[in-house]
Amino acid sequence: MVYLFDFPAFFILLRQTLECIVILSVLFGFIDQLLPNNDLLKRKLKRNIWAGIIAGIIVAMLIGVLFVVFYVDARNLWREIKLIWEGTFYFIIAIIITFADFHLVRINQWEPHLKDAVNVYLEKHQICKKWALFLLSFSLVLRAVFESIVFIAGNGFSTSRISLPAITAITIGIIIGYVIYCGSLAMNNTTFFTAMITFLFFISAGSFSNSVGKFQTKIGKIDKNDIIWDIDCCISDGWSFLNSLFGFRTTATVWTTVGYFSWWAMIIIGLLYVHFDDKRRVSTNNK
Repeated sequence: MVYLFDFPAFFILLRQTLECIVILSVLFGFIDQLLPNNDLLKRKLKRNIWAGIIAGIIVAMLIGVLFVVFYVDARNLWREIKLIWEGTFYFIIAIIITFADFHLVRINQWEPHLKDAVNVYLEKHQICKKWALFLLSFSLVLRAVFESIVFIAGNGFSTSRISLPAITAITIGIIIGYVIYCGSLAMNNTTFFTAMITFLFFISAGSFSNSVGKFQTKIGKIDKNDIIWDIDCCISDGWSFLNSLFGFRTTATVWTTVGYFSWWAMIIIGLLYVHFDDKRRVSTNNK
């Protein structure tokens, strides 16, 4: 009997697609919300995101082709560097999202009062330099596409059985992303900015926790005394999607937990600094 639809491959690809689509949809929605009357700058920022997406896909495909060509040696090498690769990319994503989010916080605070100055601020501010949005979309797509290729090739899924699951998973992911994007346009600015900034902070904290977990596993320093909890439920692909996006884990160690809450502590300290610095600026301007 011939099976044309491989469900494991479908769920793997859907999870990886959703990881990227959810974040990218929020970014596109943010640009439309913040720049309703500046089509030129809006197009420029979206082009940067699309450039990162396309570059990520191309680079991942090239690496993936090399992986398939040198399958046996590459598979052994991948086993050695997999955790380092994932840990490094999670850390990079955490850094990029956190710094971007702090810039968005200030835009969110100033926008109701300085609407006419926002476009000038964006054109000069670091968050809109082409490498910021490009690197974020590039790193997200590169990791997701390359890991999908490696996982599918490494598990021996046949080409005939993954074509339909791949098309279905990507289509569903795009539909979900479009729904999220349309939903962002329906919200008012304050609600959307608050929801988006909070969402991205959760992703950055989860990414840092995942980075710590990958490096801790690589150096082999996990024993039963390091484990805070270890639960048997929530191990399906849906839950692993939450792990990739928010850092949710069924097995939490001291270091992953400390890393997660330390990152949140840094975020809170940063937000307090931004709050009091803005109050100081307002007070100085009123004198």
